[in-house]
Order: sequence, then structure tokens, then C-alpha cells
Amino acid sequence: MLHDAEWHQWYSANYSLVGKAAEATTQAMESLKNQIAVVTGGSSGIGKAIALSVASQGAEVCLVARRPELLEDVAKQIHALGSRGFPGGSP
Repeated sequence: MLHDAEWHQWYSANYSLVGKAAEATTQAMESLKNQIAVVTGGSSGIGKAIALSVASQGAEVCLVARRPELLEDVAKQIHALGSRGFPGGSP
């Protein structure tokens, strides 16, 4: 019977994700180049974090939120990342 340390070592050797996470991140970044992401709730919280994340991976971002006055700041942050952000809003 394997002890915890032995089990962990065996599992890590057979199911290691070392290098795979970096490869997946690279693939995701390349897949967002020349793409447009529409992010709802992009003025704050998780929506803002998602908008900045996809922008940092090369996507252009169309921002939508109930508080459009906050979207201009997020668009500026996206521009600082080297991408394009387009603030919009809902009535």
C-alpha cells in the first residue's frame, strides 16, 4: 500500500501538468488574436477582470454594462495593454 508521499510522487509522475499549463495558455493567447470579445458587466468585478484578461491575450473588447460611465476607464486600461476597447452601455 502506498503512503501519502509515495502516492503523490506516483500521481505526479504519471499525471503531471508541468509544461502543459504554459502550453494551454500559449494556445489560448494565440486563439484570441484578431478576435472580438463582447464582455457584459465589464465596468467592475469579474466582468472587468475578464475584459482585461482577454485584452491582454490579444482580443479587441466590446464592453457593455449598466454603468457606462465606468466603462471609459476600463477601455483606457485595455488600450494601455496594447489592445482596443470599445465602451458601450445599456439604457
